[in-house]
This record gives sequence, structure tokens and C-alpha cells, in this order.
Amino acid sequence: MVFHLVRSVTLGRHLTQPEVMVGCRSVRRLFLLECIPSQRSVIHRIDPFNGNVDLDWVVDQNSVALSVAGHDELLLTTRDRIKQYNTEGNLLRQIVTTLEPYQQLQDSWMLPDSMTIHCSFA
Repeated sequence: MVFHLVRSVTLGRHLTQPEVMVGCRSVRRLFLLECIPSQRSVIHRIDPFNGNVDLDWVVDQNSVALSVAGHDELLLTTRDRIKQYNTEGNLLRQIVTTLEPYQQLQDSWMLPDSMTIHCSFA
């Protein structure tokens, strides 16, 4: 497989600790999870054509991973739950896990549209 650079975009703001970036084709936006140690985590919605952040919302400090599910939903994995958001930043539902502290879980779920999410809890 060969990849070719199609476009380079400079973000319209400085990010302190970017962790994960995912793209959602149906809304033509990028979503970036920024985890700031000892503070909060933020999801930024980015217009890939001009690099501007057009929406951001605060999420759990213990955020671990971000992925796209379905056509216009995001899954945010934290240390003790999985949260489902729409692309406007609204929390749709959350699943609380029953993990003991420091228990490690590594799992993978196949989503309905054949996208895979891998979760690691440490």
C-alpha cells in the first residue's frame, strides 16, 4: 500500500497535548482528543479545509482513546466507561465498566459498519 500526501493543514490554534485524531466522512470533520495532564481533556472538531476548530467540548480527564462509530458518532474510552457522543458534542449514552483498579483489559469490538475499536484499560 502506498500513501501520497494530498493536503497539509495548519490548525488555527495551539494544542498542548494532542493524543488521537480521527476523521468522520459524513460530517467532513476531524476530531482530535487533547489530554492535558492533571487537568481536563477536550475533543476539538476541526474543519479539514481551513484548519479552524469550529467546536470543542470538555470530556473526562481520564480519557484514553477516541474512535468513529457508525456515520456520525464518536466513542470515547475512559478508564472506567465508554461514552458515545454525536458530532455536535452531545453525550448520547455511556457504558460503565466494572473493572477493579489497576486491572488490565484489552479487548476489541467489531462495530456494525465493520470498523473495529480497540480498547486498553491500564
